[in-house]
Amino acid sequence: MVHTHNLTPMTEYQLTQLLQMKERIIQKVERRHIAVQAAADLLGITRQGLLKLRKQYRKHGEKALLGLKRGPKSWCRPWNRTPEELEEEVIKFAYENPQDGSITISWKLEDDYGIKLHHQTIYRILKRAGVIADRKKRTMRDWQEVEISYPGERMQIDTCFPWGRSGPCVMEAIDVYSRWAYGQLFESATMANAAKFVGMIVKRAPFIIDCFQPDNGPEFKSLFQNAVESLGMKFDPIPPYSPNCNGRVERLHRTTKYGHYYRLAYDMPLEEKNYQTELYFQYYNWKRRHQGKEMNLKTPMMKISEYVIKKLIHNGNLSVIQYRSLHVAGIMLQL
Repeated sequence: MVHTHNLTPMTEYQLTQLLQMKERIIQKVERRHIAVQAAADLLGITRQGLLKLRKQYRKHGEKALLGLKRGPKSWCRPWNRTPEELEEEVIKFAYENPQDGSITISWKLEDDYGIKLHHQTIYRILKRAGVIADRKKRTMRDWQEVEISYPGERMQIDTCFPWGRSGPCVMEAIDVYSRWAYGQLFESATMANAAKFVGMIVKRAPFIIDCFQPDNGPEFKSLFQNAVESLGMKFDPIPPYSPNCNGRVERLHRTTKYGHYYRLAYDMPLEEKNYQTELYFQYYNWKRRHQGKEMNLKTPMMKISEYVIKKLIHNGNLSVIQYRSLHVAGIMLQL
């Protein structure tokens, strides 16, 4: 009996000589210069093994002499693999949108180009091309989820500075239930601007807002609180030094920074930046699909529409819905 642990690995020269010997024997069998059984005895395999080796040699050439394993072969493209042209388009799209993951790329390709590819297929394409690295295991953190049951129940609001403290600030708010969001740029983060921002949100939101949840920043103090409460809404700030309680709006900052604000020229006038920001949040609320909890790749307006339709079916009365106007399936509902 031969013990494999006593065998030394073959050198490249020895491997080449072995393959050449196998090829010479197979070729002699092909030319009928040697009998099949005699060739099998020379190689130390069975007659059936030699016939199978000859068949693979005819199909794949000298690569088959290395020995074939079951499953896909490295030199043979699987029949169900994505076409090369489509893979190139996916890789190009990923390079043009470096912040998008495989799930986001999947729905963007379907919505914008009519290309249907599962996000796992896209991940494998990008992994083979070296565009993305292996997924890292995430450590689980303690998280207490706030139970929200309808749009407008709780609106998280915060300020960020995409271009540093010396540049203009961005005030953003997001509805916890639907992820409907809105943002506006100001020269500075003051209570007066924060109070003005509240009025802009209330005017644009397609639902009644019950509560604003800011952090403890200086811009969200007395004047801001008075503006919120004067409109009949609740002012409920998070505990000090706990940004995790405002997780929705903190995550919104990251999305908008890389997806919008960093693409604006630094010297662009503030009015032009706000105009571009209005267009971006139209896209964010109506077009961009979300992967968060209970969103299931819905857009914020799809989530709101779904809630309204469920309420209509349950109550059978339009008067119970506290919405001013909302597009549902292309029809404007005046409530």
